[in-house]
Amino acid sequence: MSTTTERLQTIEQELKSILESRVSELMASMRQAETLTRRIVAAEAEIAQSRQLRENLESEIERIRGDVDAMRARIDEIRRSNGELWTQRDALREELSGAEAEVAAAEKEVVESRARLATLRTQHDTLKAETADMQTKVAALQETVARMRELRQQLRSSIGSLSGELGSSE
Repeated sequence: MSTTTERLQTIEQELKSILESRVSELMASMRQAETLTRRIVAAEAEIAQSRQLRENLESEIERIRGDVDAMRARIDEIRRSNGELWTQRDALREELSGAEAEVAAAEKEVVESRARLATLRTQHDTLKAETADMQTKVAALQETVARMRELRQQLRSSIGSLSGELGSSE
């Protein structure tokens, strides 16, 4: 009887050990899922910032284009004026060149922002896929934990009935 009790205790200890390791694995997986979720949220925030920046840059480009159109109209007006204004016209041409350089720089920034946005979208898609994989793993681990609990309950029930049988046969 004592060997049976010892054997049952050994089995119970082994089951506890297995259950604890499974619970630890589940907790580790859940922490990984939380980390990935945080990364996704951060990526989405960065995407939102990039979108806002792109919108701001586009409105700035429109404003600059309006400024360029106004400057060109003024250049035409200067050309129609008399010869004394030629010097002024040259200065305005230099200003126009500077404005066009600013527009080119702004357009370059827009292209770079769009490339960054595309990269962020790719990262977002990757993180989404990783999250889905992790959720599948978590579901599988939860199912395993449920089975282990059910097995533990069955073992306890078996141990209880064996104890009852041992008690009645003594």
